Amino acid sequence: TLRYANPTIGYTYTIIISLIVTLMLPRLAVYLVLAGMNIAVGVVAVSLFDLTPIRVALQFVTFTGTTAIGLEIIFTLIKYHSQQGEALEEERARQQVVSSEANIGFLEFDYESGLLEGDATNAARFGRSESDGPINLRDYEYLFPAESWEKTQSTIAQFSQQPAGSVVNFTHCMTGVTDNNIHRYRVTGVNMMRDGRLKFVGVSIDITEEVEALVFTKDLTDMLELVSKSGGVGLIEFFPDTRTFKCNAEVSKRLGLDHTEVERDIDLFYAHQTDEIKEIFQTPRQQLAESENGQLQSFSHPFYLANGDLHYMRVSRVKRLANGRVSFLGLSLDVTEEVFARDQAQVQQKQLELIASAGKVGLFEVDLSAGTMTGNAVLMAREGEPPESTVSMAQVAGRVPESEREAFQQNVQLAVEAGPGAVTTFTHPYVTATGEFIWVRVHATTEMRNDHLIATGASIDITEELLAKERAEANQLELTKQQDRQAQMYAVIGHELRTPAASLKMLMDDLAEDQPLDHALVSNNVEQLLSVIDTLRAVAQPERMAQAAFKNVSLDELFTTQLINLQGLAKQSGVSLSHNLTGLTGEKIHVQASLLRQVTSNLIKNAIIHSGGDQVTLTAESKIASEGNKILRIAVSDNGKGIPQDQQQKLFDAFERGSTDAEGTGLGLFVCREIITLMGGDLHYQTSEQGGAEFVIDLAVKLAKEDEQESDDTNNSLEGKRILIAEDNDVIRMLTVKMLEKQGSNVTACINGQEALNAYQESAFDLVLSDIFMPELDGYGFVKGLREQGYTGPIVGLTAATIGAETDLMLESGANLVISKPIELAKLQQFLTDFES
Repeated sequence: TLRYANPTIGYTYTIIISLIVTLMLPRLAVYLVLAGMNIAVGVVAVSLFDLTPIRVALQFVTFTGTTAIGLEIIFTLIKYHSQQGEALEEERARQQVVSSEANIGFLEFDYESGLLEGDATNAARFGRSESDGPINLRDYEYLFPAESWEKTQSTIAQFSQQPAGSVVNFTHCMTGVTDNNIHRYRVTGVNMMRDGRLKFVGVSIDITEEVEALVFTKDLTDMLELVSKSGGVGLIEFFPDTRTFKCNAEVSKRLGLDHTEVERDIDLFYAHQTDEIKEIFQTPRQQLAESENGQLQSFSHPFYLANGDLHYMRVSRVKRLANGRVSFLGLSLDVTEEVFARDQAQVQQKQLELIASAGKVGLFEVDLSAGTMTGNAVLMAREGEPPESTVSMAQVAGRVPESEREAFQQNVQLAVEAGPGAVTTFTHPYVTATGEFIWVRVHATTEMRNDHLIATGASIDITEELLAKERAEANQLELTKQQDRQAQMYAVIGHELRTPAASLKMLMDDLAEDQPLDHALVSNNVEQLLSVIDTLRAVAQPERMAQAAFKNVSLDELFTTQLINLQGLAKQSGVSLSHNLTGLTGEKIHVQASLLRQVTSNLIKNAIIHSGGDQVTLTAESKIASEGNKILRIAVSDNGKGIPQDQQQKLFDAFERGSTDAEGTGLGLFVCREIITLMGGDLHYQTSEQGGAEFVIDLAVKLAKEDEQESDDTNNSLEGKRILIAEDNDVIRMLTVKMLEKQGSNVTACINGQEALNAYQESAFDLVLSDIFMPELDGYGFVKGLREQGYTGPIVGLTAATIGAETDLMLESGANLVISKPIELAKLQQFLTDFES
């Protein structure tokens, strides 16, 4: 025990005991020699190995005196020591690996010399290896920041005055020789006496990452506290075992509570919430309770503040185990503005989709770098793809008509070359997946996104806009033509109406006292006036011609009568008028006779006045077709100068008078073709056999039925009728009354609609005749008043305005028929007969 505690005292003790044994026993001399040898060997072993087990072996040898056994034990222990050394080396190697991986350096500092030595990890911090030996710490002052060097020297000076066994702890900073970054080290060790010198022996641990983590944590804590104090972020921890919670000031404010760090009852948290809101928390709470510790949970919920305002919160929380308790720790962020903004964005998105759909606006996003496009439902419908699909720009370009494809691709390339921020607008045609041809106008802007050039914008279907523009341009052109035609018409009216009117005035002025009036001459001027008006009416409102009545007529009689009536004009013009009707069959036809009469009359007059020849011939032929139809061909020819080739194309245009020097409207041929076309026939020009002009009519008409009877002109439907007339023109009123009274009618005449309406209230009438334009109450108001008061009899409107909407308005007011002035007695009688039947 003494040898183990103190070798010097132990060996001294051994020598003393050996001497005592030697002096006391006869063979002690031998044992003494043996003991000396053992001691010598022990001393050598101790000096070589300084091992306690060897000391114990020497003690055993001393007491037993058996050298051989002692030597064997010594050699066995030496072998054991060798094995232990190898184990220690392996342990040392493992220690170095751990030291290197954990960045822990073992060091020894001599206070007196200032020398520092250590293991490989510590040496590497100074750019050295372990075999380089100790360093003088002052030589490496440049690796220490000034403040850290000063603190380190002060610490060394302080600890050098403390005795052996004193524990030393301090930290310092030093620049890394490999990364040039500042590292922080914690030094821990103890003062020890070695070789009679006070040294510091310990470890130096790199705590840079730990310090940075602590700094980051502190910064994060400070920032979180700052954000929380600024409002909007609530910190809250629920304890399910006690149904309590703790929170920060923000949550306390939401709950209307004074802030405290003490746990509070969970009911205070739900104090202002509805049952529906409380229910929202049930599922997340259950899920979190069943989850693993540290598992993150997020959800959003509505929340009523203590003041009654509804807000929305987004919660992020985890389940954790701390101090033996399970709790739910989380953040509650006020996202009310975000929710409202999202809701508003959704409303706006729906409105945008509605507008886009109604306005045929395609919204797109094109990745110009990748050559792909996505779009809304409108745009993808054009491609025949689902909404939000992705299609290639090659597919898009393929739907552009080939003639416009190059221009389309050039516009796309210009957008690419223009780069971010550029605005592009262009128009191009497009063929949709359904084959519909449309025009679209593209508005786009570009931006860089993830190193890709992106174009976003709208593709608007402007097909209807373009069509409307074309229609507007066509309407404008047509309006211009109509205005030109109206100007020509007014010129015609000024000339054509003034001529017969002037003739009548001259005739009246030239009429001597008691000289009889030439009724034939007056009638001819009147007929000319009415003919011009009818022609203008046909030009302005050709649909009125369709209202002409159908009659059963004999073509032979119709044409013969016309030729007789025109003989005077032909004779006056020096023209021989003839006819050839041998090709006509004898069956009567059912036709708009007045229109056919007007056309043939105009053609014959034109030939007499404008042909420049002296012979005009009317030729007509017919043949029976199937199903009760008759095919007519009527031709009016002359031996005049004919129509030049360059004028034939415009021959049937309105106001085209050709090269004639004779007076005329230039409307005759135009009206003739309009009428024949309306009747379902064809009118064309060709050169006559005599070299002049020939106009040919081809027309299919129906045969008159045998049981159809023409109205008996001798049947006077006006006789005995009580007739009410409203007419503001004194002359026309007087002449109309006189005409009707000759037919045996009882007539009440009024000067305006109001007077006539009053007269109706005093008496009953069988027929009402009303002018349209009258003072006090016009014809429209008068007819409406009659119908409102229950009059169901026939009403005939009278108008001198044969061109315009007056007829339609009068019929809409309640009239049964509108006829132009002067009144045709036969037409009026026929109407009344038809009405009564």
